[in-house]
Amino acid sequence: MKKSRNILRILVVGAGLLIAAVAVLIATFNADSYRPELAAALSKQLGREVKLEGPIKLGFSRTQGLELVVNGLSIANPSWAGRPLMAKIGRAEMGVSLLALLRHRLEITSLNLKDADVQLETGASGQTNWNFHATEPAASAPRTEPTASGKTAKSPVVVSIDAVNIGNSLFALRDKDGKLSVLDTKSMILEREGQKAKLHFSGDIGGAPIKLELEGDAPERVMSAKWPFTADGSFAGFDLHAQGSLNNEAKNVVVDVYTFKAGASRVTGQLNIALGGARPDIRGTVVSDKFDPGDLKMASESKTESKTESKTAAPSEPGKDNHIFSTAPLKFDALKTMDAHLDVTLGEVPVGLEPLKNVHAKLDLDNGRLLLSPLSATLAGSEIKGQAKLDAAASPAQMSAILKAYQIDLMEIVKLASLKSFIGGKGDIDFDVTTAGSSPHDLASNANGDFNLVMASGALSGQVLGDIASGLLEIFAPGTGDLAKPDLHCMVARFKITNGQMQSNGLLMDTGEATLAGTGGINLRLETIDMTLRSRTKGLDVANYAPPLRITGPLRGPHFVPDVAGSVQKVAGLLTNGEMGDNGVPDVVAQAGQNACLYTLEHPKAGKTSTALPASAQDAVTKARDKIKDAGGKLLNGIGGLFGK
Repeated sequence: MKKSRNILRILVVGAGLLIAAVAVLIATFNADSYRPELAAALSKQLGREVKLEGPIKLGFSRTQGLELVVNGLSIANPSWAGRPLMAKIGRAEMGVSLLALLRHRLEITSLNLKDADVQLETGASGQTNWNFHATEPAASAPRTEPTASGKTAKSPVVVSIDAVNIGNSLFALRDKDGKLSVLDTKSMILEREGQKAKLHFSGDIGGAPIKLELEGDAPERVMSAKWPFTADGSFAGFDLHAQGSLNNEAKNVVVDVYTFKAGASRVTGQLNIALGGARPDIRGTVVSDKFDPGDLKMASESKTESKTESKTAAPSEPGKDNHIFSTAPLKFDALKTMDAHLDVTLGEVPVGLEPLKNVHAKLDLDNGRLLLSPLSATLAGSEIKGQAKLDAAASPAQMSAILKAYQIDLMEIVKLASLKSFIGGKGDIDFDVTTAGSSPHDLASNANGDFNLVMASGALSGQVLGDIASGLLEIFAPGTGDLAKPDLHCMVARFKITNGQMQSNGLLMDTGEATLAGTGGINLRLETIDMTLRSRTKGLDVANYAPPLRITGPLRGPHFVPDVAGSVQKVAGLLTNGEMGDNGVPDVVAQAGQNACLYTLEHPKAGKTSTALPASAQDAVTKARDKIKDAGGKLLNGIGGLFGK
């Protein structure tokens, strides 16, 4: 026993002396004198020019083991790349454990990089600058050791990293289209504590600051069956917390719970991310009590948009985009970088002046093609259902939407565009459109489809009417000056949309005092309106002969111009022979169980227009003569109101 202990002591002392001898040899070895030979050997091995412009030092440390310091390392790019150098590193320091090497372990005790500039590129033909082609023969086969059966087997080399420190370095990725993404690393520190490791990162991407705190098992276990982690990070004002694991040799990420915050929006859920395919495939849930899409704009994007708007805004409103449909390009690139299958539940989504609530959608994204189906939401307590498609892989992007709203208040729909409506009441909306474009304005300009609105009853807003026409509509549709009670019997608005032009395919509104019919349309490309409204009151009075009202100009500020010539002609006819011309307004025909306005439009012969004054109402002619001056005064006042007189 004593003899065995002595032998063990001799072996330990011998190993110590051997290590000491190696340490002395390394410490006295002048590695820098072999710098040209080392650079030439690396160049030959990689098939690229490698330069070592700074001194090289090889040493030994009791804490770090074998230490290698390289200054001024650069690796050339292939000829097709966008710049001469693939990588340039100001200073690289690496420590390797000697004892671990004896056990066939590459244990990196420390790795420090400073002033590094590395750019990975993909060429137009799919080639990559990190794919090196060595000119030397393949390396000799790994050393083998005999197994218990006498056969040989490869001796595995286990790699582990204890600490990494990277500072003041740039890491860039350039895709085949030339788009460059740069990660500016201010500081990245990897610390190991036993079988656990922590990563601290700070820097920015495209000028947007990013921070990350990641905690997990030892780094060498990343490629194991399961690697649990906890992550906390922030990017451009966004905050993220996630807990989960890397699985199947980092080919699958399971996020058991995540929380994403942006502005006032907070999103939670679970995710399962499959890696290794043509694109990451994400499956899971997205849940939020309140989600504002505007919160997703990064600070850098907001600044860029602000500068763009200030250059293109109208002189009268500096800094504002006067378009209803924005001309700012829509960014669809992110849709092409991943596939996704998500169940989305959002409690509230601000849209215009009124939020959508109880939004639920099944989201499927496959190679840039996005489908939201089924899609449902509520607006002001009314249900909206439908589906939406977006093909971002097409050029320009293709989009289609089918939406149906049941018994929804028209005023709430108009609020989505931050506008006001002079009609209040519930009705059914049917919207079916296809389009293409790269901005909201393009999408509106290229739209094709149908829009239908059917209302059974409602009320007119006297306040909004007064704001619009300065009293003219009191003449145009008598009785609108006192609108405390619901006065809309029915309304139908049908539009055919062709290449951004909404053309009326039937516009009819019936109130207790008058019937209105409209023709014309709306140009979505120019954001203008050109429509004519004609009215006929249900009582016999001078106002029966109000002029047609033409609505023209920009959608944000239309002009209301009466056809004065037509008005004079009608009044003259009334005072001479008691006849009036056909003004194109039908009698609304009530039909049991059907919307009266819709029935009248679908049965044109049922709602005939009147061309003569009934004999029983001839006394109205006499009364009209007495009131013509008063009516003319009202008409002139109304017209004057339009021009600010």
